[in-house]
Amino acid sequence: YPFAYDWRQPLQIIEGQLADSVNEVIERTLLLRHYVKSGYGNDPRVDLVGHSMGGLIIAGYLKAKGQAARVGKVATLGTPYQGSFEAPIKVLTGTASLGTSEQNSREREAARLTPALYHLLPRFQGAVLDPSNTDVNLYQVESWQQGVLDTLSEFIRLNAVDPPKNKAELQTAAREVLRAILTQASQHRDKIDGFKLSDAGMDAKRWLCVVGVDSETRVRLRMEKDSRGNPRFKLSSDDRANDWKP
Repeated sequence: YPFAYDWRQPLQIIEGQLADSVNEVIERTLLLRHYVKSGYGNDPRVDLVGHSMGGLIIAGYLKAKGQAARVGKVATLGTPYQGSFEAPIKVLTGTASLGTSEQNSREREAARLTPALYHLLPRFQGAVLDPSNTDVNLYQVESWQQGVLDTLSEFIRLNAVDPPKNKAELQTAAREVLRAILTQASQHRDKIDGFKLSDAGMDAKRWLCVVGVDSETRVRLRMEKDSRGNPRFKLSSDDRANDWKP
């Protein structure tokens, strides 16, 4: 059974939808005579396969459901369990390996308004470094360049029921929206980072995690300050590497 979901939504919402889908699949299966006769009804479970973000949804669902999750085995393919560098690049520039379309301003603006992309921000040690090689926390509003706030400000001006009347108030509203998105994303990151197979009564024999081999990928991001002291990401090919060992 395919599980179709709106990948733009906050992942907590999608995890709830997955829980409903798992229950529906089990209920449908229990209507089939062959499965009932084979004893499936004694301990009905489903196996889950997730690609990329799909693996995060599975992990979040299992963390939330715990021992009550009716899951047998899991396979995940290319899931960014510690976040993806492509997410902030997509938000900043509109370019990243997250789709097939060419770069354009509309795609960049859409990315900045997509909650799920912020759920993919990396937070492990050394992921994003400032000029002094100190870690930068992307889950803080102050870490984002002004252009992101300008996009949110314009969206609020055009679509809010009762938008602020001046630029300063629009900027304040934009900061509040971005802070809410980042807070929600950080809470989800805490959940994924804290997930253990034992939380859902599973072990390594029941979870196949396919990551990838022999591939050059971005291994860090660097941040600097512009002439006004505002944060700006420095994208460099020097931060790409193939760290896979044969």
